[in-house]
Amino acid sequence: MKIGILTYHDGPNHGAFLQAYALMRNLEKRNNEVFVIDYKNKVHNKIEERSPFLRYKNPIRILDFYKKKKTFEKAHKKFRLTKRTTDPDIVRSEHFDRVIIGSDVVWNYKIFGLDELFYGDLNAERVISYAPSFGWVNQSEKLPEGLGDRFKRFHSISARDTNTQNIVKNTSGLDAELVLDPTLIYDFAKEEIEYPLPAGYRDYILVYAYKASPEVVRKAQLMAKEKKLKLIAVGYRQKWCDKVLMDVEPLQWLSLMRDARYVITSTFHGTIFSIKYKKDFFYITNKKAYNRVQSLFDLCQIEANINVGEGELISISPDYKSVDKNITPASKFSLNWLIKAVDG
Repeated sequence: MKIGILTYHDGPNHGAFLQAYALMRNLEKRNNEVFVIDYKNKVHNKIEERSPFLRYKNPIRILDFYKKKKTFEKAHKKFRLTKRTTDPDIVRSEHFDRVIIGSDVVWNYKIFGLDELFYGDLNAERVISYAPSFGWVNQSEKLPEGLGDRFKRFHSISARDTNTQNIVKNTSGLDAELVLDPTLIYDFAKEEIEYPLPAGYRDYILVYAYKASPEVVRKAQLMAKEKKLKLIAVGYRQKWCDKVLMDVEPLQWLSLMRDARYVITSTFHGTIFSIKYKKDFFYITNKKAYNRVQSLFDLCQIEANINVGEGELISISPDYKSVDKNITPASKFSLNWLIKAVDG
């Protein structure tokens, strides 16, 4: 079966890569011919291709940009990509047996506009949404006209978080199934063996966060000193850390996350992999990730008040026996839902 995946797959972001990779690998296991549709709309392309000299101006940030760009360009060769385009008509000209839309904030029209391709206007026998999200677009807001009709284009529809699930229900009357991110229904054990860490990486706190307030920095440095651990930042420059790694491949990032003593993160996928690898971790509250992280915590029965403002450091020490009792059946359910949606 010829299957296309339409998602945000190629930004220099470890979580974006891994969700697309995990979805692709799960589908390939069933002997499907899987393509990642190499499409960005013109707004998206203009933002991400803007010159780093105009975007950053700081020479160190410019160097960071090129390090990450080179690293992720190499990683993206692991995808079977269609021809790159910004033209939706070119995407529609190619026929697929199935197209799966997700598993990112692809329905958040506040980022790159309301793009009809991500709402199912494609040339396929069946169009499926797997774990898409509206991100920080809330169900209480005034939403674009016609969303409900767009959702009715889908043959099978699911969502990543309850906020997205409610938007689908309120606008279309459809029940979107709540499913897990693809990284939670795929076993990365093979990749962890193939992409081990270099020697010498041990006894560290991994920092995977966009930014950190002075108070977060103070607390993190104090904890590192008390526990005699190094602070290693990956993917985003944190000059207060002992080491900054800007050119870590996404699949090597897995080992870096797995072997950390603790994790400090403000991202959704940083949170996912902290849970996946059973870490005590620290979440930096992030309003843009709130809907997704809160749904994940609800599923795992992790009690933490993350709606306390922006940039607060919240200590998370889950009971992983309890977490597993919820994650394991949800993972099996999500994978079965995906298989049935594809089989039709």
